[in-house]
Amino acid sequence: MQYVRNGNVVHFQYKFEERRTALASLVFAECMEGAGRFIDQTMNGIWTICEESTWVIPPHMVISKASAADNLPNIADQYIDLCTEFVWK
Repeated sequence: MQYVRNGNVVHFQYKFEERRTALASLVFAECMEGAGRFIDQTMNGIWTICEESTWVIPPHMVISKASAADNLPNIADQYIDLCTEFVWK
C-alpha cells in the first residue's frame, strides 16, 4: 500500500528480500550440517513465501481497473516478473 500512496518500495522490498535471504541461509545451514536442525524453520519459510499474495514487487505490478478502487492487486490479473529471479541470488 505504501508504494501506491507515496511511491516508497523500500519497506516492502526489505521484508521481501529478508524472507528469502533467511530461507536461503536455513537451506545452506542444513546442507552443511545435515542434522535436521534447520528443517522445521526451512519448512516454515517455504510456507510463508508460498502464502504471499504475489511475488511481483509493487513497481512491476500494474493495478487493474477492477482493483483500482482499493489499490490492491486483483488475483485474476496475471503478471510475469523477472525481477523475482534475482532475489534468490
